[in-house]
Amino acid sequence: MITYLSAMIGRHIANKADNQEQAEVIAYGIEIILGAIIKGLIISLVTWFIGTFYETWLVLFFSALLRIFSGGVHCTSYTRCLITSSFVFSSLGLVVKLWQPHLTEQSIFAIITLSTLVLLVICVIWIPAGNEVRPLEKYNDRVRFKTLSFGIISLYFLVFIVVLNYFSIIPKTFLLASITGFLWQGFTVTPFGYSLVGRFDSFLISLSLTKGR
Repeated sequence: MITYLSAMIGRHIANKADNQEQAEVIAYGIEIILGAIIKGLIISLVTWFIGTFYETWLVLFFSALLRIFSGGVHCTSYTRCLITSSFVFSSLGLVVKLWQPHLTEQSIFAIITLSTLVLLVICVIWIPAGNEVRPLEKYNDRVRFKTLSFGIISLYFLVFIVVLNYFSIIPKTFLLASITGFLWQGFTVTPFGYSLVGRFDSFLISLSLTKGR
């Protein structure tokens, strides 16, 4: 449905601009925008209902922030991406919420320190990870994205130390949500992440409602 609607809008805009050659490119951009809006609305409704709205969106924001430079696995259609993203981020937000009563200054420091070390190792070995949308075949691009990812992870840890020592008013749940987002994105660039998402994607393909785009 979204693909069809995007194609219609793309053709209309291309007609107005008298540039039919760009119709497919315009349609693709519109599909991405519409898809992001719908995905955001669904995740918002689900997480608001279960009481994890803020935690989930923090997980999603930090995951998306690192994904800009790290790349990572993609589902093979918008519908499967929507289902997978909604399930994963809603679940992660719920996990963060459930951990809230157990968080102390010492535990959050240990979690984020250990997680940062894991992320830096992942960055050295697997980031950036190409996909069909962005293959990252050029050596210079790979070095640039690896450096930027390494910098973001390192900067995050430094900011975390400052926040933990001087801005204790910030809920520790939010700190846990932010590192959870980074960890999930880090996981999606590893062979294990590609395998897990690929298996889930294949499972959804086997369901009649997710066949096609």
